[in-house]
Parts: sequence; C-alpha cells; structure tokens
Amino acid sequence: MFRINLNKYLDNKDRYLFLNIIMKILVCENIFRIKKYEYGSGVLVMAKTTGRFLLCKRGPDITEPNTWSNLGGGSEAGENPKVTATREFYEESGVVLPITLIDSFVNEKGDFRFYNFIGLVDSEFVPVVGKVTANTDGEVEVADYKWLKLEDIPKQKNLHWGVKKLYDNALPQLKNIVKKYSGKIS
Repeated sequence: MFRINLNKYLDNKDRYLFLNIIMKILVCENIFRIKKYEYGSGVLVMAKTTGRFLLCKRGPDITEPNTWSNLGGGSEAGENPKVTATREFYEESGVVLPITLIDSFVNEKGDFRFYNFIGLVDSEFVPVVGKVTANTDGEVEVADYKWLKLEDIPKQKNLHWGVKKLYDNALPQLKNIVKKYSGKIS
C-alpha cells in the first residue's frame, strides 16, 4: 500500500473534488458502501379496547409516498430495534402514550433488515397529522390516519408493500394478538 500526501499537491477545492471522485468510483464498483441506516424498525399499533390497527398515510414527499403504512423508520447510532420502533412511534404519531411492543416479522430486502413490532396501546388515539418532524428535511411523514379491523388491512388501497408483507407473513400471530388482548375475533 502506498500513501500520497494530497496537501502537498492539491489545494482544498481540488482535494475535495479528488476525494469525491474516488468515493464515487468506490461506491460504483461496490468496494465501499455508504449506508444511511444499519436497519429499520416499525410498529403496527393495535388498540386493545377495539382490536383495530392504526394505518398512517405517508406524506407526498417521502419514500413510498401516499401509501398506507405502519409507523417506523431507520435506526440511529447505537439503537436496538425496539428503541428505534419506540422512538419512531413517538416521533411520527406525535402522542405520548404507554406502548407495549411484541416482536413480529423481520423483513429482509438485500442487506437491509426491517424489524416489525406489534404495538399495544389501551385505546385508539388521534395521531398528529401534517406535522413536519426534525429528521425529514421539512417533509410531512403522516398525512392521514385510520383505524382498521385486521381483515380490512389487505383491502386498503395504496397499502405499503411492507405492511402487506407483514400481514402475509404474520397473520396467525396478528389474529392471536387480537383475540388475546382485545377479546375480539378476526
């Protein structure tokens, strides 16, 4: 391995351009990967009093816009999946309520993992919609919301692919949770 002292040959502007070009080459050649998040986590919230689930319509300017989804997002440094899910619940819903998380389906897409949790709250609540959160660069994360029975989730138009995958892979667990915690039968 050899080393070059860039300070000796390039000024700050040229050094910056040179390093940017090298990084782009390394990323394109898949030698060096830049990942924003280590993993993601989300919460499909269920109200124990009704046995219904919260779906939130994603804002128009974020990834997978205008789809109906659970609350969730990427991990921050040092967080474990449950901490990420809890933080995302509070950030995106805008409410401060006790929530109990139950591990569910882990969705793997390439080298990215998304940990799904079922979040139990005592009763239905009204999330804050149209709120701009600090880490979205001025974008609205939750544009609308609705509480649905379990069997109505797959019927929802513009359902986020991740919620569909969670539903398809965790349906027996979801049915058991509804029955156990709300006494309702789906």
